[in-house]
Amino acid sequence: MSHYFLNDASLKEERQSFTYQFNNESFNFTTDNGVFSKERVDFGSYLLIKQAASFPPGKHLLDLGCGFGAIGIVMKRLFPETEVDAVDINERAVELTRLNAENNAVKICTTLTSDITELDRLYETILLNPPIHSGKQAVFGLYEKAHRCLAPEGCLYIVIKKKHGAESTLKKLKDLFNDTEILHKEAGYWVIRAVR
Repeated sequence: MSHYFLNDASLKEERQSFTYQFNNESFNFTTDNGVFSKERVDFGSYLLIKQAASFPPGKHLLDLGCGFGAIGIVMKRLFPETEVDAVDINERAVELTRLNAENNAVKICTTLTSDITELDRLYETILLNPPIHSGKQAVFGLYEKAHRCLAPEGCLYIVIKKKHGAESTLKKLKDLFNDTEILHKEAGYWVIRAVR
């Protein structure tokens, strides 16, 4: 069985498109088999964008595990002066993010990588809807790498369901970061902000 957090080139291509509205802005996204939430922008990502957009993202923002690019593309439209990077381990996801950025008339940098520390850049903001089904070790590894890639006082925003380990995520983040808080809880989701 294939998963969105794997790079599976054997998956049959079956692209589809949908329109998405956020803050009176309209977006058109193309998705495909092998990417997370291929039929819509999932509710967790919506909550993540909504909370993160309440704070100035700074000069550099990273959409970590970008999928088809919705988070980074929406944030770039909302904050055009911010430089947005989008990364994923999944080649198809990176291709879709490039396509969607072009179709939505925003400029973001996309990179296929499993290690964001290779980007050699510090970010004021990192946004992550973690790949829960990849396992706790992999997810906690992303938190650790995000910590290393944040500028001083930079912020990591995470959305996670309580039943998928929000409490253990909160504990891990408190071990790593100077200041950690729950920004919002809704429908079983927690949005957490951790400040380096």
